[in-house]
Amino acid sequence: MDKEASTWTLMDYVFDPTRTRLILQVHVQYSNWLEIIVHLPNKKQEAPTGSWQSMLLQLVTPTKTSSKDDAHGIIKRILQLCRDRYAQGWPLFGNSIYVIDGAGEPELLEAMESELELALRAAPRLETDGYSIPLTPRQDMQPAVVEEGSFMPQTKPVWFQGKLCVAKGPASAERAHLDLREVSNLCSLPTRHPNIIPPPLSLLTLSETDKTICGFLFPLYKHGNLDLFALKMCREDSHFSHILRAWYRQLASAVKSLIDADTYHGDIKPDNILVSDANELILIDLARSFTTLSIAGPEVVEGSTDPPYNHAVG
Repeated sequence: MDKEASTWTLMDYVFDPTRTRLILQVHVQYSNWLEIIVHLPNKKQEAPTGSWQSMLLQLVTPTKTSSKDDAHGIIKRILQLCRDRYAQGWPLFGNSIYVIDGAGEPELLEAMESELELALRAAPRLETDGYSIPLTPRQDMQPAVVEEGSFMPQTKPVWFQGKLCVAKGPASAERAHLDLREVSNLCSLPTRHPNIIPPPLSLLTLSETDKTICGFLFPLYKHGNLDLFALKMCREDSHFSHILRAWYRQLASAVKSLIDADTYHGDIKPDNILVSDANELILIDLARSFTTLSIAGPEVVEGSTDPPYNHAVG
């Protein structure tokens, strides 16, 4: 299968049997990731033989006479539809791309997931006392295409008042309250540390009239996260060790400041550390609700009965 459709590249797909949908995991231009949700007929509503839905169903319910080539062809058409609609951009921040049936052909629909919208409306008020953080409708964010960094579906580079920023929202409806709590956690720190990301530049709302918070805005650090930047530096700088020593001191100082504030991070890893333009570490993602068990301490691992992936601990 030719996975490439302009700048849109299929990396993998996952079938969600509970909602009978196929989730295409797509890489878009440099290091941006999106999920395309394809609704398929359920068991009580079989897809007509030869339809594009029936071809896609071959990926998850193959038969002896079926071929995946037709399904791959449908996916390529879907990626081409996305390329035609979005060129090198992507949907409005907070929205997902759905593929529905339009008169027998796949058709794109852009919207926020209904479960996520309901969870956002039910989320408690963010505690930002002492900080005057402006509200900005998400429609004011213009997609930005940048080569640096790595952006997952819940984070997107955007233009805001002529500056490159990152818009960040909840990873899922189940995590809506927990992920938004990062804003309150940052605002609750008694002092600002140079190696910890400051409170958001702005809180993002669903619209000009709907003030429901759906995300927040941070500066864009062009060097990206520590994982990507350190790999690059290892290849290009034979005297990389002096930078490592400086990073060690910066990270230790940031963690010490959290201890002094009687709080913690909970998920320190290279993906949650950015590198500033001055090559200094910036600790991010202070939601303090999830940790990665593959790098967690023994006391966390021993107390968990879940598989080794992101797990709520707080």
